[in-house]
Amino acid sequence: MGHMSASPSGPRTFVASRLVEVKPDDPDYIRAQLAQVPERPGVYRLCGPTRDRTLYVGMTGNLRDRLTTHLLRGSLPEPRLRRLRSELRYFEYFVVETLSEAKNLERALIETEKPELNIRFRDDKNFPYVHLNLNEPYPRPEIVRRHRSEEPGHVYFGPYSNPGSSGRVMQIIRRHFRLASCTRDLSKVYKSACLYYHIGRCLGPCIRAVTPEEYRAEVDRLARFLQGRYEELLAELTRQMEEAAERLEFERAREYRDQIRDIRGMLERKRVIQDVRANYDLLAPATLGEWSCVQVLPVRQGMLLRWETFSKQDPGPVEPGVLLAAFIREYYGSATDLPDEVIVPVEVEGEEFLADWLSERRGAPVAIRRPAADAERQQLELGLENARQWLEHRLRTLLAAQDARQQALFELQEALGLPTLPRRVECYDISTIQGTAPVGSMVVFENGVPRRQDYRKFKIKTV
Repeated sequence: MGHMSASPSGPRTFVASRLVEVKPDDPDYIRAQLAQVPERPGVYRLCGPTRDRTLYVGMTGNLRDRLTTHLLRGSLPEPRLRRLRSELRYFEYFVVETLSEAKNLERALIETEKPELNIRFRDDKNFPYVHLNLNEPYPRPEIVRRHRSEEPGHVYFGPYSNPGSSGRVMQIIRRHFRLASCTRDLSKVYKSACLYYHIGRCLGPCIRAVTPEEYRAEVDRLARFLQGRYEELLAELTRQMEEAAERLEFERAREYRDQIRDIRGMLERKRVIQDVRANYDLLAPATLGEWSCVQVLPVRQGMLLRWETFSKQDPGPVEPGVLLAAFIREYYGSATDLPDEVIVPVEVEGEEFLADWLSERRGAPVAIRRPAADAERQQLELGLENARQWLEHRLRTLLAAQDARQQALFELQEALGLPTLPRRVECYDISTIQGTAPVGSMVVFENGVPRRQDYRKFKIKTV
């Protein structure tokens, strides 16, 4: 590979260094090659045992120092890193100007090269977000997985760990913010409103019961809520309630009062610290066997917004500092609300570089630090315990499902009189249109689990 764009839409193209060969038995040769690597920020690709097999892609604030760590320094307690050291035969690197460029390039390389040893917390899909298209006169909140923040007028909140978590947020939105949630085309005017309007869950843009300006004010209130700007939101609602009462619009004033009451009741259950200036994320990592997870506890204005658990499966145990470094790069690479501080229980690999990158993304300083106050330590301990319990529950669930699949295979073997377990099962179906145009399809199960990459469709030309 000779070059790589920073992003699909970015004009800048990065030229890679030549592919440098690594001779594991000749440390002097390796040192000579590393001496030619610049001490600048960049992205690197580690390959082996062949040139076209990518093992690992990473970003760093000092290419020479990080590559030296991978190739020469110290003991490697993790099986993943020991495998990397044993199989590594080639490396190349890209020099970048900014930390944001480094992150964009790293993400693009991971997507195209699919390195075997990178720690990834997302599946083939992206994290879910709550999305608002402000280009529309009546924006409706929706769950999306594709993040297009570079498009003007599109606002995203998240990411969330799974559809269940983002779905619960949507339930809160529909309960407390009267925005459109039906599937009607809001560019048209309808004669009658949908059910949500009649039960007080929508302002009725489909029948133009609300002006675009009034509707946009509700959208702005939702944005403040999702950003954790609660005091600002409540102050505005209180002001609007008082103004409506002065105009003798008592029905409207009652609606604002009910909204204030509902939000205050919800926030009382969220408050975890008295300092309303508190604006940080707590990251609690845990590892059990081949599974790792990080629990995120975002605190804004002293209130815990939610907690999210992101998990992954890895060939072997991962050190907490390495796990957190991978998570920070992936999670905050697409996060829409960066905190003042990220609080972690241990030192993060490449901590200073990651703090600089987060600060550049946010446009304001972001610190990565250990807990200092008692409240922070207690919250982090709670997060660590929850993360451990989540992993234990996850493994119990997986083992139970595995046992159920194994039992089903035994029963299938006995019913069909097979000499061995049917580890791979292929199922075929043939369909026709009144006896013509026959087509076939195949689905595959391996060890009782669907193997969708092996599904096939067939055009049957002869019988």
